[in-house]
Amino acid sequence: MMYAIKIIALVCFLSASASSLLALDKGSLIFYPEAGLGLSSGFATALNPESASRFFGSPNVLFKEPQAKAGLSWNIGCGIDYALSGLLAATSGLFIGRTTHTIVYKKTGSAKNDLEVNTDFLYLTIPAGARLYTDLLMLGGGLYIGIPLSCDSSYKFGTTTEANIDALTTIGLFIDAGMNFTDINNLMVFFRFKSDLSYAFKDEHYIVTKARTLSLNLTVAYRFKTYKI
Repeated sequence: MMYAIKIIALVCFLSASASSLLALDKGSLIFYPEAGLGLSSGFATALNPESASRFFGSPNVLFKEPQAKAGLSWNIGCGIDYALSGLLAATSGLFIGRTTHTIVYKKTGSAKNDLEVNTDFLYLTIPAGARLYTDLLMLGGGLYIGIPLSCDSSYKFGTTTEANIDALTTIGLFIDAGMNFTDINNLMVFFRFKSDLSYAFKDEHYIVTKARTLSLNLTVAYRFKTYKI
């Protein structure tokens, strides 16, 4: 008898503990505006120092090996969650985000200046994934499609020269991790990591021949339930 009481007490305790984790109302559709700011970089393929020197018409090697330099990233938009259970939600939304990326070639004794190549991408992003919520934590991720809105590039070698390049539609991976403050008006603060799986840019005749964007943003979002399906 005492053993049965202990089992029942344990089950009740575990059930109460699990229910305290529930952060969602199953079947609810939730919208949340959000904005994020952080750092961006990328995976780029650039001309080697010899080819980059020939790009500027020099028979001498003007540069050392290229190096990546972090840039600025931001995003703003509105996300949407559909609660599949008290803990799990499907997530999507519509966001506009900017990433910048810089490649630097340090000069050799044959050059007067370093070479700096800058790219600036503006994308409309649509994610599709899932999130796990508790009353305190949020963890999720999935895939996204990125539709280019603009793409600017310039290179600086003494003077700055604008370059015409075209961005490509991308597919990428995103991961969200952070705090879910359900007791503070459904405020969320989380990191969003994004990485292109396909190239955002390709041009064999440019200094940077291929590039994929990469960003890490600290994001603030305010969730509010609209209606239940």
